[in-house]
Amino acid sequence: MIKRDCYRALLILVGFLSLRLTYGNENIERIFFQGNRTFSQKTLQKLINLKIKQPVDEITLAQDLQAIKTFYQNEGFLLATVESRLEKGKIGEIVYFLISEGPRFRISAIELAGQSAFSEKKIMHLLNIKVNDYLINRNLEEANKKLMALYKNSGYPYVSLEREVKIQDSLANVYFSLQEGPLSYIKEVKIRGNNTVKTRTIVRACEIRKGEKFSQEQLYQAQRRLYATRLFARVSFYVIGMEERKDSLTIRFDVIELPSRVFNFGVGYQLPPSRFLFGLGWKHLNILNRGQNLSLNSEFTPNFKGDYELNLEAVYKVPFLIRMPLNFATRPFFNLTSLDRNRTTE
Repeated sequence: MIKRDCYRALLILVGFLSLRLTYGNENIERIFFQGNRTFSQKTLQKLINLKIKQPVDEITLAQDLQAIKTFYQNEGFLLATVESRLEKGKIGEIVYFLISEGPRFRISAIELAGQSAFSEKKIMHLLNIKVNDYLINRNLEEANKKLMALYKNSGYPYVSLEREVKIQDSLANVYFSLQEGPLSYIKEVKIRGNNTVKTRTIVRACEIRKGEKFSQEQLYQAQRRLYATRLFARVSFYVIGMEERKDSLTIRFDVIELPSRVFNFGVGYQLPPSRFLFGLGWKHLNILNRGQNLSLNSEFTPNFKGDYELNLEAVYKVPFLIRMPLNFATRPFFNLTSLDRNRTTE
């Protein structure tokens, strides 16, 4: 019996302490940033998760300290430090973020190594970073992406790039080291998964030609073109020969076809003038299995006075006329308007 009472008392004490730990922290009354000369309090406020009228959370506070420090370092303040201080206010805690920015590093030199396919002048223009610029991390990352895209879209799928930043005093030397790899071409374009659409129709819509230089962006453009035909539910592509680092690559597109016949029907009401709208349409997206489109549409619009208008339309589209990326379309139509000639107006 005594052990049970002691156990209950211990549980009550633990619960009481838990409540004190949970609800004992005062809410935040104000948040201040000190030492920030370059960035405003409004800018820094967006970086943190601590909020006024909420309790101080040690984990969140530590994360906010790191977020501010990372922000400064990415903006070129490599030696920036951030600390916090808590003070009692009139109705809660006052949180201070104490920032020591330190010097803002500038780029003193930019050097390239390993490039032969393109001139240094062209690459430097592409990078869009210059000597005496601030050492801003996002600009360096953007330069990396641009340089890699230049090579991958110009026939160099195996290109690799390393970037190194060497610091001296408040200056930084930035080094880009390239390994271009072999210049690669398109050996063949294959299609897999098509049942009704002809392979040559799909290859033609891709606009990727045998013997062209490899281009990663061109593959994504080809994928978008195939989706734009509305013939496929899914389009994916694979580059065959990359693992062996071949300079002659095969591109394979895997497709899943959509139904090529579409029927649509619509009903509406128009104001003003007051009239009903009835629409009926049929479309074939793959005439002769060549990706040619035929659509037949009709629209009937009667009103309450006995008048009506009837529109009939046919549209026939031929993509890649005479084997060129030139679309041909013909659009015959018929319009009939009927008015009640016996109606009189007083």
